[in-house]
Amino acid sequence: MEPDAAAVVAATVAAADAPATARVGEDEQPGPSASREVEEEKEKEEKEVEEEEEKKGAAALAPEKGEKKEKADQAKRFEFLLKQTELFAHFIQPSTQKSPTSPLNMKLGRPRIKKDDKQSLISVGDYRHRRTEQEEDEELLTESRKTSNVCVRFEVSPSYVKGGPLRDYQIRGLNWLISLYENGINGILADEMKGFTNWTKRDFNQFIKANEKYGRDDIDNIAREVEGKSPEEVMEYSAVFWERCNELQDIEKIMAQIERGEARIQRRISIKKALDAKIARYKAPFHQLRIQYGTSKGKNYTEEEDRFLICMLHKMGFDRENVYEELRQCVRNAPQFRFDWFIKSRTAMEFQRRCNTLISLIEKENMEIEERERAEKKKRATKTPMSQKRKAESATESSGKKDVKKVKS
Repeated sequence: MEPDAAAVVAATVAAADAPATARVGEDEQPGPSASREVEEEKEKEEKEVEEEEEKKGAAALAPEKGEKKEKADQAKRFEFLLKQTELFAHFIQPSTQKSPTSPLNMKLGRPRIKKDDKQSLISVGDYRHRRTEQEEDEELLTESRKTSNVCVRFEVSPSYVKGGPLRDYQIRGLNWLISLYENGINGILADEMKGFTNWTKRDFNQFIKANEKYGRDDIDNIAREVEGKSPEEVMEYSAVFWERCNELQDIEKIMAQIERGEARIQRRISIKKALDAKIARYKAPFHQLRIQYGTSKGKNYTEEEDRFLICMLHKMGFDRENVYEELRQCVRNAPQFRFDWFIKSRTAMEFQRRCNTLISLIEKENMEIEERERAEKKKRATKTPMSQKRKAESATESSGKKDVKKVKS
């Protein structure tokens, strides 16, 4: 048993020494794992080199690729445009070039004859298809258009003019109107018999507007409104216009326009007279003026404010332009209204409405005063003949008494 134990011990010692020797050998010689790592490092380096070379080649070929891309984009755009033109070709092409319809989509019945074919049939002599009124009108219009290209000019008086031949200036005026009509220009020959050929439609409109603005009698202001015309020319034209205005086609519209303007002028004159009469009754109107409100005075404006508005409106001039803006500025600058925020905050339109109300009250007051004065005059007129009769009767009685005394004596 002892030798066996010794053998076991020796075997275990040898087994323990064997791995140590193996480890020492492994450290001295490289194994398969180390070789793999070296190979992977070499492959990485090769890949990096290849990538750098590819980058350099791509940088050198970049402009060529950019040009190729641009050409490809242009080709794609061109193809897209071609497709779009093919898509909308059906809507662009005229009716004569439309693609033929398939037999399945054709309608049953007799085919329709086109206008050109119908006209050709009619011209040949096929009178079975009677023309409609619209077709006849279109034919007449086409013929008139063909003949309208011919310029018409008169050297002498036309033969169809009755009542005597036209004079030279009348023929010139007629040719002038024809040239305006051919060129599509509006013009008017106000009075052929007097020779107003230098008056255009623009001058005529300015003349009508000036009559509306100033009235038909204010020739000086009318002449200022008509550009390029002297007061003598305007006066001559105005005399002929009012003498023969009934010959114009739209005279009713023109007269209504002028009469509306003249009515506004008369209204301004009446308002000015009413303000003058009201202010003339007081020596110091800014302090003494009184307005008869009646039952509709209102609670917003005071009598002092109304008095100031009326007096300033009369002072500045009722018919001036922008008078209510100036009135608003005067109210803001007035010392008596420095703490009156109501009237200082009013607009020009509100002052205009208030002044119109006050003017209507003043006109009503003036009318009442005039009626009273008329009634007093009538009373005085009726009193004078009665007093004269009484005086005559007293005179006759006194003379009769004197005659009786003489007879008694």
